[in-house]
Amino acid sequence: MSQAKRLGWIKRRARRLQRFYGVTRKIAVFDARLDFLTFHGGQS
Repeated sequence: MSQAKRLGWIKRRARRLQRFYGVTRKIAVFDARLDFLTFHGGQS
């Protein structure tokens, strides 16, 4: 997966997490990155 697609996926996931759980953007991005690694594997 290209870096642009990976960043887009993480940004969309972070927005959803932020809205749903009411967490800060920083925490949402951190969790979205963990989700990406869980769902797609690889290193980031």
